[in-house]
Amino acid sequence: MLPKDYRALPVPRPVTGTVVVEASPWAEDNQWVLDLAAVEPFIVGIVGNLPVGTKQCAGHLKRFAANKVLRGIRLRDRKLEGTLDDRAFTSDLKRLADHDLSLDLVGGSEVLSFADRLATELTRLRIVIDHLAGVRVDGKAPPADWAEKMRALVPRRNVYFKVSGLVEGTGRSDGTAPGDVEFYRPVLNPQRTLPELSS
Repeated sequence: MLPKDYRALPVPRPVTGTVVVEASPWAEDNQWVLDLAAVEPFIVGIVGNLPVGTKQCAGHLKRFAANKVLRGIRLRDRKLEGTLDDRAFTSDLKRLADHDLSLDLVGGSEVLSFADRLATELTRLRIVIDHLAGVRVDGKAPPADWAEKMRALVPRRNVYFKVSGLVEGTGRSDGTAPGDVEFYRPVLNPQRTLPELSS
């Protein structure tokens, strides 16, 4: 979907700009989207994808971060366990913070424990939890373990939660996902639906 495709819709939604998030796993596609943004003001930001922890990452980051449309990168589909003990990996994340860029995390509840440790060790790095850390959205109270890990992140001043992936969380991407916001409220405000959790 390109900006011209959106503008061609017969009754477009009132969206005036978009942030492209990890459009591709290929490093050069970061440049492709940055080039597109140069001629398409509809693209107001990019969260890219870089090979964190590799020899190539620092050079890619320096190059792409020179363009202020790049606002961060996202990690997905990789094993996070042990990465914070890998000097090359953490050095790349420090470079992100040095460039005032964010790190988006997408995955299941395992990203929450990872984010908690990362937020403590790299306090200058903005961390964004995407898609509510993969919680199932079924109109009921979320699992207590998920809620406890989410609450542990609330005091972290460098952690943010992006409300996204709600329809995907229902498992109903065929147009049958509920349209009533009350169905989603238990995961958007778990404090109202869960008993007080132990500290």
